[in-house]
Amino acid sequence: MTEPYDHGLTRPAATRSAGDRDGRHGRIRVLIVDDHVAVRAGLAGLITGQPDMTLAGEASSAVAAVAGGRCSCDVAIVDYHLGDRNGLWVTRRLRQWQAPPQVLLYSAFAGEALAVAAIVAGAAGLLGKSAIGEEVCLAVRRLAAGGRYLPVIRPAVLELIGSRLQADQRAILGLLVHGIPPDEAAAQLGLSTLELDVERAAILGALVRVPAHSRGFALASSPLHYDRRRTNFPTDDRRRDTINHGAGDAGTGGIT
Repeated sequence: MTEPYDHGLTRPAATRSAGDRDGRHGRIRVLIVDDHVAVRAGLAGLITGQPDMTLAGEASSAVAAVAGGRCSCDVAIVDYHLGDRNGLWVTRRLRQWQAPPQVLLYSAFAGEALAVAAIVAGAAGLLGKSAIGEEVCLAVRRLAAGGRYLPVIRPAVLELIGSRLQADQRAILGLLVHGIPPDEAAAQLGLSTLELDVERAAILGALVRVPAHSRGFALASSPLHYDRRRTNFPTDDRRRDTINHGAGDAGTGGIT
């Protein structure tokens, strides 16, 4: 049973108090953010069917997901293609909560370009909507344990993306992509956390073009382009959507 909450966000009627990660059963609290009723219902059924997970809430829009910062959760599954804002916008704001959840960005186009942008925004995972339930649960558990779940990002792609940035922004990008937490990255670069946050926003602005009338994702300025129809990257023998199932620590995080 759920009750209306924050103009589009619903949560179970018996929600545990903030900070109660372990609760009575040590279950992972999951927030679902998607503007499609069927997708939310499917994910909710999957989550509630797991003995180690519980549904913390559901949001039908980006604004509802972040309103008030009152939904206590450990992992947020966030659709990239939301009607009012995109998943990167939601990710940045969820990560600013006093007790921020780990964010698993969920998209039909979970490729390398979106993976880089997701990392800069603060997400710890990116998963394609074609993933089966078992993989969704694996990703949620890995994020709840402090790990990451990301597509493999090839060095050539990362280098091409970095070529669009200033030197100091490339340094920030390199640290974030390789799993260095933002506060540690700021310390290594002699920046305040606020200065780093400003630079992260600038990096996203340089990488991402999301017109108000479009739900698509694109990296500004060809030749590197990612949209709803196709991905046009330099290719090699590896599948673009290969998921790294190795250790989910703050090491390579899927970077090869």
